[in-house]
Amino acid sequence: MRDALPDVDIDELRRVGWVRAPYPADGRPFGDGVFDTPTGKVHLASDVLEALGHPRVPVYVPAAEGPGGDPRLVEAYPLQLMTPKHHARFLNSGYSHLPKHGPAEGGPFVELDPADAAERSLDDGAIARVWNDRASVELPVRISDRLRPGVVSIPWGWWRRHHPDGMVANTLTNDTLTEWGGGAAFYDTLVQVAATT
Repeated sequence: MRDALPDVDIDELRRVGWVRAPYPADGRPFGDGVFDTPTGKVHLASDVLEALGHPRVPVYVPAAEGPGGDPRLVEAYPLQLMTPKHHARFLNSGYSHLPKHGPAEGGPFVELDPADAAERSLDDGAIARVWNDRASVELPVRISDRLRPGVVSIPWGWWRRHHPDGMVANTLTNDTLTEWGGGAAFYDTLVQVAATT
């Protein structure tokens, strides 16, 4: 860990449990123009990345499940799903079951832009089906102008028992990994939404 964090006092971190990370007083990392590269300058083309099998210069790679991705998927599932943190009373799913946390948030829901809701004849509070080729989830609708058209949101953190049909947002999500870091490709998930019948 010391090699990875040379500017952090690891002994103090272990003793106290936290330390202030070194950060420029003016809030601008690399504000002095010095970068941790062989030349000390920012590299827009990277020999290191190229040696790892990545493009030498960053390129845009559209998500397979996104507006610029597979046209058949976009036609079947035209809405981009986000699963953000929305609630203020719990950090993660470890708090949603507690009486003073989960119920105060009101339960899980799907949030849509007014235009997307109107196109689907959905009213605030109605129950909607959100689905793709992996799963289907039924949730109450919230209509707001917080999202742009073409995007829907199901906040994460709720347990199966909190969902009307026992299905959670992650049953819909894509398990694709990012091409560089190998992490979760959050928001690379397409869905469709309709009123339940």
